[in-house]
Amino acid sequence: MRIHELEIDQFGVWKNVTLPFSARGVTVLYGPNEAGKSTLMRFIRGVLFGFQPGDLHVMDPQGKRQVCSGVLRVSHQGKQHELRRTAEKGSRGLLEIDGQRVSQQDALVQSLVGGASESVFRDVFAIGLHELQELATLNNSEIAQQIYGLSLGREGDQLVRAQSHLGSLARQIANRETRKGELFGLVQRLTEVERQIERVGVPLERHKRLKEQINKHEDRVGQLRQRQKYLQSDLRGFQFLSRIWEPWKKELELKNRLEQLPDRNVDLDRVQSIEDLQQEIEKFESEWKKILDEARRFQKSSQDISLKPELEEQQCAINRLHSELPEMRKIADRFDLKVPDLTSNSTSWKNNFLNRAVNQPVDESVAFADDEEDSQSEQVDVSPKQIRALSEASNAYRNAMRSHRRLTKRYKGYDKKLKSLTSRPTGEATSSENQPADSIAELDRLDTDLRKLRELHLEKGHLQSLLDHLPDSRRAELVEATNPPFFNTILWFFAIAGVILTLCGIYGATHGMVVGGFHAAVIGGCYGLLGIAALATCWTMKVHFSRREVSVEDNDETHQSLRKEIEDRNLKIQQLVSRQILSRKSTPHPLSKHHLADEKSIANKLEKLAEDRKRLQSLIDEQDRIRRLRRRMTKLRNQLRKSRTSVNQRKSHWIKSLKSMEIAEQSKIGEAIAECQRIYRISRGSAKPAPVDVEAILLQEKLRDFLDRVGQLSGILEQSSSSHDPFARVSQWKDELEVQFELRRERSRLRQLVKNKRREASKVAEQLELLRKQQSELFSVLGISSYDQLSGILGAVEDRETLMRQLHEIGETISRIVESEPDLMIVEEQLTDFDEQRNREQVAEIREELLQIDETLQVEYQSIGRFQQELRAIEDDRTAASLRFERAQLAEQIRLTSERYLGIMVADRAVGALRSRIEKERQPKTLQDASSYLQQLTCGKYQNIWAPLNEKKLLVDDDLENSLEVEQLSSGTREQVFLSLRLAMIRELASQGVELPLVLDDVTVNFDQLRTEAAVETLLNVVETGQQIILFTCHLHLAHLFEQHQIDPIWLPSNRPEVPV
Repeated sequence: MRIHELEIDQFGVWKNVTLPFSARGVTVLYGPNEAGKSTLMRFIRGVLFGFQPGDLHVMDPQGKRQVCSGVLRVSHQGKQHELRRTAEKGSRGLLEIDGQRVSQQDALVQSLVGGASESVFRDVFAIGLHELQELATLNNSEIAQQIYGLSLGREGDQLVRAQSHLGSLARQIANRETRKGELFGLVQRLTEVERQIERVGVPLERHKRLKEQINKHEDRVGQLRQRQKYLQSDLRGFQFLSRIWEPWKKELELKNRLEQLPDRNVDLDRVQSIEDLQQEIEKFESEWKKILDEARRFQKSSQDISLKPELEEQQCAINRLHSELPEMRKIADRFDLKVPDLTSNSTSWKNNFLNRAVNQPVDESVAFADDEEDSQSEQVDVSPKQIRALSEASNAYRNAMRSHRRLTKRYKGYDKKLKSLTSRPTGEATSSENQPADSIAELDRLDTDLRKLRELHLEKGHLQSLLDHLPDSRRAELVEATNPPFFNTILWFFAIAGVILTLCGIYGATHGMVVGGFHAAVIGGCYGLLGIAALATCWTMKVHFSRREVSVEDNDETHQSLRKEIEDRNLKIQQLVSRQILSRKSTPHPLSKHHLADEKSIANKLEKLAEDRKRLQSLIDEQDRIRRLRRRMTKLRNQLRKSRTSVNQRKSHWIKSLKSMEIAEQSKIGEAIAECQRIYRISRGSAKPAPVDVEAILLQEKLRDFLDRVGQLSGILEQSSSSHDPFARVSQWKDELEVQFELRRERSRLRQLVKNKRREASKVAEQLELLRKQQSELFSVLGISSYDQLSGILGAVEDRETLMRQLHEIGETISRIVESEPDLMIVEEQLTDFDEQRNREQVAEIREELLQIDETLQVEYQSIGRFQQELRAIEDDRTAASLRFERAQLAEQIRLTSERYLGIMVADRAVGALRSRIEKERQPKTLQDASSYLQQLTCGKYQNIWAPLNEKKLLVDDDLENSLEVEQLSSGTREQVFLSLRLAMIRELASQGVELPLVLDDVTVNFDQLRTEAAVETLLNVVETGQQIILFTCHLHLAHLFEQHQIDPIWLPSNRPEVPV
């Protein structure tokens, strides 16, 4: 099977991408890290064998899950096929071949993959650097059969058992690792017997030996005493060095500090001018900070002002109630209604009001019904209670209708205002993917970076001005190039050898070094010519490698420091500019080098950023207004639903009240009340019913409506009032509204003050910048770059006097130390090379050695005493003969055991040689092919790969026929071994009908250049055999190597997400 094209709808970081593969059999895909190369390899494996659970879905930028799917277009056995796999929950994806859904066990699918399992494809055909480095991936049962497929057979089994038995016998006789066994036991016993024989010995020999030991120990005591004397002298010297080194070091440091102090005259007038400018700068800085503090205080005061927006929202309602307040007071006074009556929850005052209205004199023109209806009216319940109920139902119905109309009007007004706000153009900010708040934060960060960049430009300009005003002082000198120490050693070797050989040649030519005059002259001439050649080589190397060069040194340290600071500023500017350009490419406010070139461009960009921020802030305010308006409309919709329900309920109650009094439903409220009064008079038997005061009823309804609106407004404002009088409450709301307006005017005034203070601070900052420029010019005249350096120059004279005084004190201290040890003398080189840590170690070593010498002397004295006692106590000992007999027996046993051990070792070596021969000649074909590939990859350095008999272990033979384990090889060579094994296995599997593409992911990352080129040649040779190879790499040189072989790489784009700065 060969893959011709890859098409991904959605998989990992890839979306809607098509990659055609090379028809030559090898396809190289280059991309940087995180470009998605490993994702492509997982995609190929997923289409062929099924997606992994983590690859079924991917999250898009909006947080939605996207289903992964894609297509592989392949050819197999001369036919073209299209394999599509789509992720499905609960499975490894749905597989379609040429538009027909098939299962993974389908015959065509198994034919395409050659019957190979997913593990074989993952471990052999699709490998990355991790799989290549791990030997464990080759221990799969299917793979291990190909690598370690050597069968022992009957002969091999016999060899293994024989070699194991011989090794066991050899370890019983002599185990070299544990140093145990029969032979080691005999040798130990023989050694013990020899030691006993030496202890017994002959009395005369022992006496002589003891005398020699006593003399030896006495000589040792004399040497130790002499060494003890020398060490005590050295200890005094090291202690003297330790005492004098610290003062000498301090004296040297003080001299160096004295030499580093500037020795130049200072213009006091210019110094005073700089001091005056510094005071003015500090004064303006204090004033600038004070103005900013006042601006912040005004800003805080404006923020502390708390307003009541809900009170301002009800401004129209409060003004309307306040305008009706005098009229409502007159109505209350007319009917003598008090505050307790108006605020009471009972309806007694309303009933009294109705009774008064009924008994009021009215116009006689009011008409009543005819007498023929009297009989019918007398049957209707027209009691005062019923009349009051009808009046209350009418008022409730009227108030509900009025409240519903008012809410509807307010909702329509809000809807109209919302449409006008949403229909406005929002500018480019709304088209951005970022929210306005995020855009403002981005603008603030950009503003901070630009201001920092402007400061760096200003500092660079000041430093450049200082550098331009300073004189340029340089001097040139001829510097002798130094050679390494070993070079001089080589020159001396050639020179001395040349001289010796020349002298030998002259002597041999004149006196003869061998027999025969002619031969002596020839040999002498050869030696002479060889010596002359050595001297000529020495001179040539000296002339060639020893050179002189001109060194131009800057004598002015100020120039160097200024240039270093300017370079530092340039580096910071370049870093900041690069970071801004790279991090702003995908933002709504991209930058270019033109925007960051100079101070003027940066200032223009800052002004534009301020305008953008102001526009975005206005957009945020408008969005906040829209959100508040929508919340109010949502609240109004809920109130409208409740109001509509209330209207229906009040209307139903009103109709029921009319029906109970047998009054027509179409009657108006006023006519229904009049009809009710007519029925009431008839029911009381009046010949002529009394007229009803309709005006009083209307006034009552008007007052009731006023009080209801006051109650509703109290619920909206949700605040407690000290007064229960509704009239006083309306007056209180009016007063609070006036105070609210005053607070808003005060906040506007404070904000204007903040703007004025900031403009004033900007002017002070400009004056401050002008003073700093004047100060910088004076700095350049004096050759300094900051006020701190001026303070250092002024303090240099005082520091010099202090150092001179300290040098005098240190000198007296050194003199006192020298006088304390008059018999000791040291030179300055010893103090220069003095190492305090090393000195302490040497003192400790000397003291430790002196202690050891004391202990050794005690031991020597004890030994001398013991030997003297043994001389006096020597007696005849008869055990020597028996010990010598036992020694002879042990020697014979050791000889016989050694012969048996040698015979076993010879047999073991023969069996081992036979086993090695079988191992070399009967390796699997996979290892033989792998050896051929390894020889190509390592350029002939390693020749063979083989596996020991009955072991799952690989060994590699190098060009010197040394067998090395895989773990002993370098990481790069080990990876080349594993790559050779996989290439050989692919070749073996191809012969079995498994034709799958080889997918490699940066497997040559640890190869050197020579072996990388060899790897490219090897892969191209593999491709010529018909094997398709897909290579992923992030190394450009590898892609260029394939380009040199006319194979064009596929350049993958970077899918790495940009991280905002």
